Amino acid sequence: MNKNYFINILKKNYHYIFFLIFFVIGLFSFKDYGISWDEKMSRGVGFLNGKYILENFFSEIYQKIIYANENIKFDKLENYNLYNYPERAYGVSFELPMALIEFISNIKDIDKVFLLRHFITFTIFFISSIFFYKHLINLEYDKFTALIGFGILVTTPRIFAESFYNSKDIILMSYMIISHYYGFKLIQKEKTSYLLLFSFFTALSAGLRIIGLANLFFYVLVLIYKKKKLNLYFNAKLLISTFLILYFIWPFLWEKPIENFLFAIKFFSEVPWQGNKVFYLGNFFNSDNLPWHYTIVWMLVTIPLVYIIIFIFGVIKLFKKNNIFQFNIYYCYLVYLILPLALVILLKPIQIDGWRHFYFLYPVLIIMVLNIFNLIKNEKKIFLKYVLIINIIYISIWNLYNHPHQYLYFNNLFSFKSIKYFEKDYWGLSNKKLIEEILKIDQSPKIYYKNYNSNFDASLDIFPRDISNKFNKINESENINRYYIFINNRFFDETKIQSLIKETKIIKEFYFNNSFINGVYLKEIKN
Repeated sequence: MNKNYFINILKKNYHYIFFLIFFVIGLFSFKDYGISWDEKMSRGVGFLNGKYILENFFSEIYQKIIYANENIKFDKLENYNLYNYPERAYGVSFELPMALIEFISNIKDIDKVFLLRHFITFTIFFISSIFFYKHLINLEYDKFTALIGFGILVTTPRIFAESFYNSKDIILMSYMIISHYYGFKLIQKEKTSYLLLFSFFTALSAGLRIIGLANLFFYVLVLIYKKKKLNLYFNAKLLISTFLILYFIWPFLWEKPIENFLFAIKFFSEVPWQGNKVFYLGNFFNSDNLPWHYTIVWMLVTIPLVYIIIFIFGVIKLFKKNNIFQFNIYYCYLVYLILPLALVILLKPIQIDGWRHFYFLYPVLIIMVLNIFNLIKNEKKIFLKYVLIINIIYISIWNLYNHPHQYLYFNNLFSFKSIKYFEKDYWGLSNKKLIEEILKIDQSPKIYYKNYNSNFDASLDIFPRDISNKFNKINESENINRYYIFINNRFFDETKIQSLIKETKIIKEFYFNNSFINGVYLKEIKN
């Protein structure tokens, strides 16, 4: 074998090097993130579904299994069942398998439980990113362009950060990416294997959030649009197989499938956040009465600006160069993007925490960005490829420099003005940094604290027990030195923190792009 042989192999398979690099980055990064506000409750969904299955089908061994591990006894889980848990409508296509993995692995330390969750969340996202690359190849992009699409997806700061701890929205996006891959395969060829795989991953998507069924109806309509006829038999198989798989994987539907399915639809349109305040564009709004542009603006300020500009330019070009009455998958993808956002504007469902509930749209937006290469001349293609490559490199450097706080990213349009207009650390991830700062200066066996508007208590579980057990929450009236923790989220009380600062010592204030994110302050009690 000569030198040219290896060069040819490398040319054909260079994309695998980038896949490997990204996975290695994930391996070195998953331990760096704290626990988000939702993680414990999401974990509870998995165990309650497991508890339901054991109680109803394996009752003799239920008591031995469900409480064999101390880590399963959390958040008063024994007081709940599958039908009274606050987040019972969330599907279990991630949390139930995760609960099983956690139980089988028999991990004794709670910090390792969450590290395992973060690793598996990232691994699923990583696998889906390869499917995204394969989907772009199926759309007839060359390997290099498909790799650019892969790079856009995995380096987008908020997507990258949340791929470690957001087991709802990132996993939903990941399942839907794989569903898209097999859905497009179905458009190319109506094979039973593609049908079953598409149905399976669509059901997994809906098994997280009902919106996951969007892919099912989308590809049914695309098939009809392409063939200009209604294949009742094939479409019926598609619908039936998807709903049967969904029923099988979602215990919440087992006893009352229709009633509980309708409950889940209602739950996701109203969410248990009605009447709460959301900080947006410098003002507080009720979560059930947000301005119509809430989701769109969040997308505009947190997606890298270059991609937004190219997307808009590409859409204009698409309408100029193609007949709208002839089949074009990119018209279909454009509808896929616009329709959910239009429904949000019309129906005004409850929304919180930016546009994370719509992350599943992002891969399709990237596809529309890359469509520009189908619409322009070769010399312009080369220029735009360089623009995208440079931007991916720039964003990658930004991610590295700001690690592990990529979840605070705003694009150049708003990065230095975001403090005035948008909520910052709604996940509570920055608490990990503050805990580390406290531990640097305080080696006491007991550390006392009082936290405001923060999930600081939950954040302690990302540390080993010998560390987290040092921290003790106390009441305001107790006469003992204590740390105060404030985080800049929707519950942030500027007046409260200013009054406390006058009588405390600043230990650490965490700023990001000149925006106050989190702070810890020591109040020393004089005897």
